[in-house]
Amino acid sequence: MGFVTFTLDGVWRDSCIPQRASAERRNDGSILVTVHHEYPPGTFCLSVLRPYTVEADLIVGDGDYAVWVALDSTLIDDAPPAEFGRLGIRCLPRCIPDFNDDGGIDGGDVEAFFHSWEAGQQPADVNYDGGVDGADVQAFFEAWETGGC
Repeated sequence: MGFVTFTLDGVWRDSCIPQRASAERRNDGSILVTVHHEYPPGTFCLSVLRPYTVEADLIVGDGDYAVWVALDSTLIDDAPPAEFGRLGIRCLPRCIPDFNDDGGIDGGDVEAFFHSWEAGQQPADVNYDGGVDGADVQAFFEAWETGGC
């Protein structure tokens, strides 16, 4: 699991700029970032271009996510979700030799690494080259033999 901050910035068409954003996982596994443009009805906004920045935080696991963006506004028509792009999340292990994160470096880590490696799981890509192969075994054992992080 990892902590992601989505930062959206740009230039808004009037002085009533968005004030905040929120992020959530959708049922289909994608991420929806909603820009909130909240002002009381009848607010007068000057017609000027004005920069804005909004951020939203979300905790997600390793994976490849479609990211959608929507606008929730009290002043203008809402913008329905539109696909913005894709985001690959790769949470780095705290300590490669302690592969099972139990606080010690021992045979349990070797076993946990090989289970992940045999299944071709992303955490076994300990050399971070994008694939799970023999080079990861070598990288794991080089780190494991040092006995520390």
